[in-house]
Amino acid sequence: MTVDDGAGDYARDTIQCLSTNGNGDLGTSALDGGQARSRRDARMRYQMMMLCLVLMMGYGRAEAATTIQPADCLKATGPAEQRIAICSASIEIFEGLGEGLAVVAAIDKKFMPALGILYETRGTALMEIRDWARARADLNKAIRANPNYLMSYLSRGKVELVTGNFDQAIADLTKVIEVSGDTGQPEARNWRAWAWLGKNALQRSLADFSEAVSLKPDYADAYFGRGMVRERLEQGTYAILDYRTALGFAPNH
Repeated sequence: MTVDDGAGDYARDTIQCLSTNGNGDLGTSALDGGQARSRRDARMRYQMMMLCLVLMMGYGRAEAATTIQPADCLKATGPAEQRIAICSASIEIFEGLGEGLAVVAAIDKKFMPALGILYETRGTALMEIRDWARARADLNKAIRANPNYLMSYLSRGKVELVTGNFDQAIADLTKVIEVSGDTGQPEARNWRAWAWLGKNALQRSLADFSEAVSLKPDYADAYFGRGMVRERLEQGTYAILDYRTALGFAPNH
């Protein structure tokens, strides 16, 4: 009785997958010379093993684990289109796993939050090329996968703002403000102020712009926005002061 070629390939791929991290030798044992490896190395080996197993469940071949590195998405630089392509290579692998995705998520509780960050990273790159529909779709997935990652709400708030969905923008940005404390608030305050301005809620917009410049005194965009609000409120002198301050920090604003 002989093993068919498919089963033989699967076995060889399993050995290859579990013995490499995609960049070189991970080692074939959690022990080295009778001494325990560090907790970090053990954790890395475990995570790679799970990734390999899930990839084989989805594709039947382990080579994908040596060519697709999810961390590449987070480290990607260059034009937005290039970063989108790199992130898509990782995301599409995981999306193609079907039930295997739920398996690995059940085993490792940190898996879905990490996947959420990949979606957020690709979503922000899509924002750079103004592909608002795809950016929103990615950010929705990011929030479902990792509802505690505030950057996804901040990014989606911007998408909703520029597409005129002011109520949703305010909801997303309010969450960032309420949860983050002062950290990250200037940007969230600024963008929420623009959303209030879009709804012609001038006093609320003024309050948010003022809070933004209080937290970040060189925030040119917030000074410019507050100048617009004050102009509408017929506070011409104060509006001119805000415009001048904005231009002082950002002459090309």
